[in-house]
Amino acid sequence: MINALIVSDTKDPELGNFFQECKENTALFLDSEKFHEITIDGKSVFSILLPIKANKFNAKPFLFINYSHGNEEQLLQNGNEEYLSLTTNIECLKNAFIYCYACKAGKTLGKEMCNNGALCFIGYNADVIIQEYFNAKDAFVDCATHGLSTFINGATTKQVYTSIKEKYTECIDEFYLNDMPTASLFMINRDALCIHGNENLTMNDFS
Repeated sequence: MINALIVSDTKDPELGNFFQECKENTALFLDSEKFHEITIDGKSVFSILLPIKANKFNAKPFLFINYSHGNEEQLLQNGNEEYLSLTTNIECLKNAFIYCYACKAGKTLGKEMCNNGALCFIGYNADVIIQEYFNAKDAFVDCATHGLSTFINGATTKQVYTSIKEKYTECIDEFYLNDMPTASLFMINRDALCIHGNENLTMNDFS
């Protein structure tokens, strides 16, 4: 069994519904026969539960999947409560492939995660922006979670990175003619995508 730890800020006052849908979409990829899934969400105290859960299985490779607010040095619950940072809980993600949908976390925090033992980080080095209106929300959820299905289906982490960019480009092309402002948001997110650490990591490394 491959361990997967999901942190999703489903009670965030601004984007809780979006993070909820990302979590639900992710669960569709994680076959119960192959994955042992643990979720931290809702009103749980993320800063306490994260190290408790991660330390149970970080002796070997695992997936860490995050949907929350963030900045260059922190991941945040409710947009303002630090639960992981350069100085808090970062060591508990050793041996993790970190798939992180959070603003700016890839600029500094993602690099330091890898310096502290994480295997690979895929996330964003600038703001990520979503549009929930005009039938766009589902497309943003698909882009936010697309890389996980690619990885689970055998891609390397470098191929995952490329595949996410291609997914964003598909959405840009789809929205371009009828909704240029939304298309521009997909472009912003695509250009903010980043990868750190092992670019040749695959599911075979988790067996």
